[in-house]
Amino acid sequence: MCCSNALRRFSTDEPNADFTLVLLRHGESLWNSENRFTGWCDVDLTERGRQDAEDAGALLAKRGLRFDVAFTSTLKRAWETCDIVLKHAAEPHTKVIKTGHLNERHYGALQGLSKRDPALIARYGKDQIMEWRRSYQSRPPPSEPGHPFWQPPPAPATESLQDCEGRVKAYYEKEIAPRISSGERVLIVAHANSIRALVKMVDEISAGDIRGVRIPNSIPLVYHLDKELLPTAKEDAWGFQGAYVTSFETIDKLIAVERSKLVALNAVFASIDVDGDGFIQSDELQRWLEDSVQKYELTGSASAEAKIRFILKLRSLPLYENHDISYEDFLNLSDEFWESRDHFLRF
Repeated sequence: MCCSNALRRFSTDEPNADFTLVLLRHGESLWNSENRFTGWCDVDLTERGRQDAEDAGALLAKRGLRFDVAFTSTLKRAWETCDIVLKHAAEPHTKVIKTGHLNERHYGALQGLSKRDPALIARYGKDQIMEWRRSYQSRPPPSEPGHPFWQPPPAPATESLQDCEGRVKAYYEKEIAPRISSGERVLIVAHANSIRALVKMVDEISAGDIRGVRIPNSIPLVYHLDKELLPTAKEDAWGFQGAYVTSFETIDKLIAVERSKLVALNAVFASIDVDGDGFIQSDELQRWLEDSVQKYELTGSASAEAKIRFILKLRSLPLYENHDISYEDFLNLSDEFWESRDHFLRF
């Protein structure tokens, strides 16, 4: 992935990018927090999920990202996230379209069960359960009438990731892509597997590699697309060409799921480089440092103290005192950042 050019795609006036698409997984739901198979079950957001949606909206507004239309699923955790995001992005009048084509993958008879349920593990075994969760083509046992979370058609009885991708892709090509091509700025708020299907399609990632892609809650993923609706950014080792919009407060969530160190570092750099010009000016870094220290001093936790130590170390670098920090400069500091990752994951 090219260094400074990979970050400049956050700018709204990127000359090689004709169209913008933003993907967002809903905020944490009650069953996310309980580690249950949710699928098409309609559960509420947690309070943290609502707060994360507010933060995502504020980040999008800060980046100057605006929307003409938003697509979301028919499930409450997605459309409520969409409503909160648009409100806090100062985009309350954006047209919102709800569709079951963007619903989460249907987990069949597993829906409503804990992913660590001893009875489930005893019946099927950990390997089979993981195969259902991560395989591209494998379907869980179907849900049937009498199941506590059975739903009549048009809900499917069960789905593989491939099945989910098929309906998402068909809807994207028929309803969403034409709007992007016409110049509309599009936001899609959906679920882990429906967003994963979109990433696979937009980035042309293989069925094998998509198994390793994790989608964090409430962290916007931005694609700048050319006239053929292909990403304009350089791809990483797995073919990924999106850019996460995150903040110092939320970078730990991204690191927890992102397998590429460079993708995470891109997001850290962009969280400081507010104007998206590919350089961190001293005033940008100063604001970021002061805001971060103030927030984490208030928490009083050990991991917050570790973050503060990292922040103060960054502040003391001669690089900060002497000149603006380029993306290449920042990568030279990345080892210092990455050595702090355990603190970030625990926060």
